[in-house]
Amino acid sequence: MKLLSVVFPVFAEDDTNLILMGRQAPGKRMPGIRNGFGGKCEEGESIEDCAVREVKEESGLELKKEDLRFIGTIVEGERRIYFYTVRLDSKISIADNDEMVDCRWFDVENLENYIREMLPGNEQLMREVARSLRSPNDFETFALDLSDNEALREATKNVFGKISRS
Repeated sequence: MKLLSVVFPVFAEDDTNLILMGRQAPGKRMPGIRNGFGGKCEEGESIEDCAVREVKEESGLELKKEDLRFIGTIVEGERRIYFYTVRLDSKISIADNDEMVDCRWFDVENLENYIREMLPGNEQLMREVARSLRSPNDFETFALDLSDNEALREATKNVFGKISRS
């Protein structure tokens, strides 16, 4: 099983939860696809250490493991992706780099402003992210199995190879 982590930095502005997402840079596996910050775990690396390392590599933001808030997992065939949010004290800007470009803040509740820039099937994920931010004290983590999502499999087959069915 391939393990990955994705972190969505969050900033509360008035009563609005903003999430920071970028597009994968040209030359990366999914150039132009909007997402949080993350990637594959290295051999022997914990999921949390992977999350902290990937955020640093892709944004320059230095986090501590204890700042991460686990919100759920997605299984896509042989891949398991762990999702986290991290609350920031300020609305930072991230310059384009070799990993991510066009990093912007989005109102997590307004899916129509960013969802078409993400991989197919992410609507359910982003609804879960929004729910986790609306009710942080009452939130139960999510576990989604997207192994049979045809649109996702089609969109990623040339990127990750065939996603096998469970």
